[in-house]
Amino acid sequence: MAEVEVRAAHNELEACAQTDTIDKVVFTSSATTVIWRDDRNSSSSPADLDEKHWSDINICRKIKLWHALSKTLAEKVTWASVRGAIRA
Repeated sequence: MAEVEVRAAHNELEACAQTDTIDKVVFTSSATTVIWRDDRNSSSSPADLDEKHWSDINICRKIKLWHALSKTLAEKVTWASVRGAIRA
């Protein structure tokens, strides 16, 4: 399931990049991409979470949080794609 969502997010961005009629893309994040973490050694509060913080994919797999895993991986691909497009 995670692979399908990651591929879909990537394909959507690629399709948007290949057309002249789309100027902006809005990718709505989900709290599930940041909440599944082991923060026992962290001083971050929930208010401090931003695009540098991610749910731990190993925790998601271990306790079978498939939706959180899919959303986290898809959002990571989206951020990587956007950062790559900005650098280009």
